[in-house]
Amino acid sequence: MKLSNIVLLSLLVAFINACSRIQDSIVGSWQDPEKRNSCIVFKKDGTFTSSGGGLTVSGSYTFTNGNQMTMKFEQSMFGVEAVATQVSIEGNTLVVSDQKSSQNIMKLERAQCQ
Repeated sequence: MKLSNIVLLSLLVAFINACSRIQDSIVGSWQDPEKRNSCIVFKKDGTFTSSGGGLTVSGSYTFTNGNQMTMKFEQSMFGVEAVATQVSIEGNTLVVSDQKSSQNIMKLERAQCQ
């Protein structure tokens, strides 16, 4: 096997590992540090539930390419059925940004939600 093939294969394996790590790392409860009465829970089965302010929203999430995540809502939210996002996790902080504009949608911290 040529050295270039080995390098390419190594990079591919590293990329796949990085993708699976963010998918595993997002699982759990997250909370806006400024709004302690809100919580979003990402489950390992690819579903999520978000609650806060008397509103509960459920749906599914899938990672489509590395840190790109699509969130689909069970019921349309203000005419929106799905959101394409980019996700980054550093330590106990989760940042969810709009995929097109890169504008932050949510900045959350890992939490034990009630």
